[in-house]
Amino acid sequence: MNFSTDDPTAGAATLQKLAGEASQLTTDAGPLTLARHAPGVLRMTLGGGADAGLLGQPTAGDAAPVEAGPGSARIADGGLVLEVLGGPLRLRFSIEGQTLVESAGFAGGAAPFPAVARARDGWWLAFALDTSRPVHGLGEKFGPLDRRGQLIVSANHASPGVASERSAKNVPFVWSPRGWGLFVHTRGHVVNGIGYPQWSLRAHVIKVEDERLDLLFIGGATPEEIIQRFAALTGRVGEQPLWSLGAWVAAGDAAATARDWRGAELAGDVMSGAASSDLASHHFRACTRAGAGDALELADTISPADLIAALGAAPAGRPVWSRAAWTGTQARATPCGGDAEADWEGLAASVRGALSWSLSGGGAHATEVVLPPAGTQANSELWLRWLQFGVLGSHLRIHDAANAPWRHDAGVLAILREWLSLRYRLLPYLQGCLAEASRSGLPVRRPMALAFPKDPAAHPFDTQYMLGSAILVAPVLQPGGQVRVYLPEGLWHDIWTGRFFPGERTITVAAPSEYIPVFGRDGHSLPLGPAVRHTGELDPSLGPAGRLDELWLFSLPTAPPLLGEPFTGNNAVLFAGNWDRSMFGNLPAEVRLREIGDVVAKQTAQGWLFTRKYGVPGKAPG
Repeated sequence: MNFSTDDPTAGAATLQKLAGEASQLTTDAGPLTLARHAPGVLRMTLGGGADAGLLGQPTAGDAAPVEAGPGSARIADGGLVLEVLGGPLRLRFSIEGQTLVESAGFAGGAAPFPAVARARDGWWLAFALDTSRPVHGLGEKFGPLDRRGQLIVSANHASPGVASERSAKNVPFVWSPRGWGLFVHTRGHVVNGIGYPQWSLRAHVIKVEDERLDLLFIGGATPEEIIQRFAALTGRVGEQPLWSLGAWVAAGDAAATARDWRGAELAGDVMSGAASSDLASHHFRACTRAGAGDALELADTISPADLIAALGAAPAGRPVWSRAAWTGTQARATPCGGDAEADWEGLAASVRGALSWSLSGGGAHATEVVLPPAGTQANSELWLRWLQFGVLGSHLRIHDAANAPWRHDAGVLAILREWLSLRYRLLPYLQGCLAEASRSGLPVRRPMALAFPKDPAAHPFDTQYMLGSAILVAPVLQPGGQVRVYLPEGLWHDIWTGRFFPGERTITVAAPSEYIPVFGRDGHSLPLGPAVRHTGELDPSLGPAGRLDELWLFSLPTAPPLLGEPFTGNNAVLFAGNWDRSMFGNLPAEVRLREIGDVVAKQTAQGWLFTRKYGVPGKAPG
């Protein structure tokens, strides 16, 4: 990295004027402003140029005046403080006097690069990097979720595959569990070298290609709070119609595939491909690029601004999927994975890409189940593992379904049928997960670093994730089905066997092709609906997701009752997961008895009856 001698470091800041909650200062790189943008979010702009226009309006609240001193200025929001220090321009973001992140500088000598510099085509920044803390974010990327040591370019590329850093979904937002997030508000390209060895192991160096440098510093006591505040700035997941959570099926001959799909008793709601009048008779909706059906696809490279211009406002009930994404896309479209290399490494990279999107403020993500090369047993095994990962996410599309292994393998067909049935049974839970994403900004799939920030032993397991707050999923990413699973603190219930395991340990699971490791979190519960062929078979009068068929309890959400006694607490305790009890309306009397973990729950005329079973904890397999 080279700094041109005619692109000098920004000079000392001096206070020029006050204006409401913002203050403008003067530097030799242009005017600098400080402002409180929202609770926990402090903003600095430097230089001229237009506002990128990707943020919500500043939150009204108490004025946050800028305090100016000799050669410095600061703005505060409660205990959070953003300081601009003069001389060579430097920045410091702190809470209660403790530095969260600050401009790079090394004791005993000058930094090898300036903290803030004006370049011909934009800006350079350098922040000190804590060698003990990871850094996450920056969109859908396919390598390790901890960005340390990586050079990440935030620039969208059409159909780049998953074998390199290049991607179609980029967001110039990074955060650290140290308690800070940094969002570069721009439409231009951004380069992040995060402990990148060719630049500096001790610095996070950023290049921004824009006339205006616009930085938002986000504070948060937890990663969840940082993600929530970022989502509040740029938009949360919009309302999703129930049918869009069903299986999407892509095929060249949509009519023939729809007929065969139903003939094989497979569940599904949307058929991608050539529109056909036959689809409705098989209870499929059509998805076409022309928008003639009940859903709309747009070009891979469309930007959020172009998306709004193309749609005006999204037609009611018509969700938009997009291969490409930038800041704000998550509020207007569902980013769709895809274009992965159809092998085991492609699956692993796709999993990391989806989880990387989650760590970048993306609440939802559609998994594209890729068809591997035909003619081998590995083809069937890999395809099923991809399918199982896709089912356990917010959205799912099966690519080239007409040629998939279910066509010629009865065993694969049976497993496909069971997993699609499970997908539809999960709709009440998935709707709750998406409702929370819309309400709070928390993603449906939550990597270990987000879900368990205080358990560093969990973080290297960066392909397993929480589906909402109740379910831990460990995808199978290699032939043979052996998976090492890290179970965080607490008790974990194997949903397939009913065995439970103490946490804070690693176990090895041998997963046959029929399932992948899935564990219920102690103290949470899982609502399941009925098995249906499509969402048109659900009764909307019983709630947005239709009838609740079963409720699985992973131990009691609160102190257990005495054996056989009714639990008299508020019924909302049954939904101590990540959904809203009001999502389901009144629970029907015919909800079936379900034993899971060490608790039996049954709805009676007097209310819910909880019974605790006293068994022996499961032992780690192998």
